[in-house]
Amino acid sequence: MEVPVRQHETLFRLALRRFMRHRLAIVGLVILAVMIALAVLAPWIAPYDPTKLDLRALKQPPSLAHPFGTDTVGYDVFSRFVWGARTSLIVGFGAVAVSVTIGTVLGVLSGFYGGWVDSVISRIIEVLLSLPALLLVAICSGTSCPTSSGHSASLPRSTWRWRSCWRRRCRSSAWA
Repeated sequence: MEVPVRQHETLFRLALRRFMRHRLAIVGLVILAVMIALAVLAPWIAPYDPTKLDLRALKQPPSLAHPFGTDTVGYDVFSRFVWGARTSLIVGFGAVAVSVTIGTVLGVLSGFYGGWVDSVISRIIEVLLSLPALLLVAICSGTSCPTSSGHSASLPRSTWRWRSCWRRRCRSSAWA
């Protein structure tokens, strides 16, 4: 009698199978895919210029001409929503990219040099972890330019909790 041998399952297949079992994760992936599609196709989807005022269409309810209506100034809400998705994704992915880069560099430095370098980096991160994230964002936003780029620059600074985990993973990989 032969015993069925199960094929070795790769980590990707295992993760994909576990991911597909969670309905909320799939819903989140669909929402993210729709946002990315809106952001990429914004020039063709948005019916109006998001910065153009239409003083004849103040506070209009949703209609065929304005799918989400207009606001109190006359902007088309749907066009602003579509173009805003692009800005939101750029800021979000940019903050994650900066955080991962800084975390990787700090983790590799900690793992490669070890000793006092690792201790100094760890103590700095522990001090930053002791501060609430919202307070850190408020401080960074207040010290930078009062523009959207200034607020965007404070987002990677507020992700130290995640970055420190990434730094620890990189440090342990460098020790291996």
